[in-house]
Amino acid sequence: IPGVSHSIAEMIVMTYPTIESLFQHYQNPELSTKKKELLLAEFRISKLESARKIGKILSTRIYHFMMNIQQIPDDSAIIADSKNL
Repeated sequence: IPGVSHSIAEMIVMTYPTIESLFQHYQNPELSTKKKELLLAEFRISKLESARKIGKILSTRIYHFMMNIQQIPDDSAIIADSKNL
């Protein structure tokens, strides 16, 4: 996933040990799309309290990548047509 370094991946794996566990959380129908996009935004990149957070942009990028949502130039989100993949 573009922008996800090894250290970021390690911090995500501490909460979601498998891709499947993160994917299942993203599929939770009780969460709004916005909450799913921001799910990882507050994760710190290291265990230090002063460490920077993953942030809204990268959290949203991870969600869109995992859910196979593509951004088009006007920033509207569309679901990729699986027949064209």
